[in-house]
Amino acid sequence: LSLSLGKSFEESQCLLKSAAEVLEKAKELDNNDSEILFNLAWTQVMSKQLSKGFSTLKEALVVNPSDMNSLHLLALVLSAQKKYKEALDVIETAIEEYPYEFSLLLTKVKLSEQCHGPQSALVVCHGLLKLWNDLYYENEQNEFEREEQNTEETLAKSPSFSMTKSLNDSKLLDATASIKKMALVDTSSLDDDGTGSIAASVRIEKALSEAPSGTLTTTHQVGMTRTIAMLSKLWLITAECFINLEDATQAGGCILEASSIFPLSPDVLYMRGRLNELQENTLEAIACYESALSIHPHHKAARQRVGLLYHERGDCALAEKILRACILYDTSNHTAWNDLGIVLESTGRFDESADCFLTALRLEGSAPISSFTSIPRAFRAFDTS
Repeated sequence: LSLSLGKSFEESQCLLKSAAEVLEKAKELDNNDSEILFNLAWTQVMSKQLSKGFSTLKEALVVNPSDMNSLHLLALVLSAQKKYKEALDVIETAIEEYPYEFSLLLTKVKLSEQCHGPQSALVVCHGLLKLWNDLYYENEQNEFEREEQNTEETLAKSPSFSMTKSLNDSKLLDATASIKKMALVDTSSLDDDGTGSIAASVRIEKALSEAPSGTLTTTHQVGMTRTIAMLSKLWLITAECFINLEDATQAGGCILEASSIFPLSPDVLYMRGRLNELQENTLEAIACYESALSIHPHHKAARQRVGLLYHERGDCALAEKILRACILYDTSNHTAWNDLGIVLESTGRFDESADCFLTALRLEGSAPISSFTSIPRAFRAFDTS
């Protein structure tokens, strides 16, 4: 394991070093390009050079004080330095500038939970669900109405329009009503009274499949898929907050919402496993985690949880094998190192477990609240002509 980890770490560090060298040269050519400075800082913090990355970020923010990615990365660097309150302040400043940027808001959920607990994070989740509804339900409704109008105008010019109008109108209206109804998100059950279950199911996939051919363009379908994928993610994050509050009923409702959008999502199956653990249904939890892994073999969280559950059931050999695989896939995963240490300690291998615990502590000391890779990045094209 040590040899494999050493080789994997060396290869990744070599790539990051090469990237940093290229970006340093780019910085020399133009030290007033905030995008170059951001990417250099990102490469440095990925190499665990937090202080160096922090300095580069300050340069980037001098050039462009409102750069969203630089502000986001600054918050994550501060969280890696365990300055969670300062990180939350930075995120809130960034959100004031970019109030509809979900990547910032998702980071705020985690920082709020770290600073103020899961109840505070739940309030942020409630706001996120309301924002999704305000932004996307009305937009999708208006866009679909425009598509409907364009389709009718095109059909009206066709000689066969009079023969097919009633049939097409019927199908179109049914599909439109279905999508509009199912895209509407009711977040009332997130109120403090705790009555009722989480909102009615969202079945956009079914509505899309039933829409008549030509009603939705490919671009529209892709955009809608991304939109509802975000909704599924929001439900799962809300479910996690409820699980942390040990509210199985509300967590189950949120998971049901996410499942109604993407029933075979490994993240949905993983969260079902978390819920089963909360309800002390160990076998069902293992089945959920293994189902998630059958779809996405490198789902880190599911693999870790199933490893720990096998350990709890007394199968330490299988637990060790699974957790070692987690570490081989991501050598910087401090929680996996800690879990492996727990398993090794239970088998009497105290020297090995101590090494794992020390590695976990060292890695945890520079681990951000969310992965640095969670920041959406894009590279602009340069005109070389």
